[in-house]
Amino acid sequence: MASFYIVKNSPYYMIRIYDKFEKDPRKRRKSFSSKIKVTDSDRAKFLKGGMKYQGNNEIKNLINSLIAGYVDTKIEKMLKIHLHPGVEFLEGVKEYYSKHPDLAQSTIKLKEAAAGYFIRAAGNKSINLYTYRDYDKFLKLLSGLSQATINLHTSHLSPMFNFFVKQKYCAENIIIVTAPQKGNPKPIPETDRKTIFRYYDRKKPEYHAWLIYMFYYTGIRTSSALNLTVDRISLDLNLIEFTNLKKRKAQRRNFFFPIHPELKPILKKILSHKNYTPGERLFYWFGENEHPKFFDRDMRKLLKDGKIKRKYSLSDWRDTFSSYLANNKVHSSHLQKLLDHTDIRTTEEYYTQLEALTLFNIIKGIKFK
Repeated sequence: MASFYIVKNSPYYMIRIYDKFEKDPRKRRKSFSSKIKVTDSDRAKFLKGGMKYQGNNEIKNLINSLIAGYVDTKIEKMLKIHLHPGVEFLEGVKEYYSKHPDLAQSTIKLKEAAAGYFIRAAGNKSINLYTYRDYDKFLKLLSGLSQATINLHTSHLSPMFNFFVKQKYCAENIIIVTAPQKGNPKPIPETDRKTIFRYYDRKKPEYHAWLIYMFYYTGIRTSSALNLTVDRISLDLNLIEFTNLKKRKAQRRNFFFPIHPELKPILKKILSHKNYTPGERLFYWFGENEHPKFFDRDMRKLLKDGKIKRKYSLSDWRDTFSSYLANNKVHSSHLQKLLDHTDIRTTEEYYTQLEALTLFNIIKGIKFK
């Protein structure tokens, strides 16, 4: 425990601390000068014999820090570690980045966004002062966002706190990664798909249509498509070598995708429109880490005009490709390789939905009496 008081012959607040970890019981009560001047109102109260003093923000912050420091001492003794006091959150974040130079720029932006939300919720203070209450404040601030977005922010913030624990800036990681959003795949219905293709077949620039057809015929992730270089495309061997960019650089892997008859004419058209240099990106019109915005604008326009049933995203092409193959009885293990899924359970979600639709078609003609 820690508190402050006033004495007659000192212009400063005095601090009293009770250190229950002191072995000698006679030395547990300790006092010292704070070097913080007593306010006029508290001095007047003291002269009148009062005992409850208002203090100021400076002395209150010092008391809180001392209390937190003694709490940390208790944790140190329990866990047999030595904490480094006084490292503020932003300072720790900066060190985290310096120790992880292989982080992609897009990952850093996501982590900065998560850290920004955390500071808005809990403030920038010494890392060892954060508690689960601060985590609750963080979740409350995020409550208006989707479950997937909350999962994104918690999953990017949690590794930072793991790093802080390793550096002994705090005793435990208070950030619990929330569950990711679960839902059935949402392929684009055939009628809307044909409407979208007709729209892009007439639209300029032509490379917008090329990108959409690439997504439809491969189900590839946006990042993998935009980072594909021409030297990784072999029309002779009918193979594309994509890179899975979801992981850190050291953990990234390449995987092969077959160039099937419907995909090949699109690739030939793209490759023939200019003389590409070795190592040049196929879709050089877009940045490596860019999320193409034209598709969102076009979907809003088509929806407003009543030409499609809902607004689609680029990721819906991946669901469309996957559902189409599942519907045509492509085995889940083969689809897993085509989609580059680490976990077969992710792939099987397409088959679960397909089974439900099959059952619906079986019983839809039955009349229950």
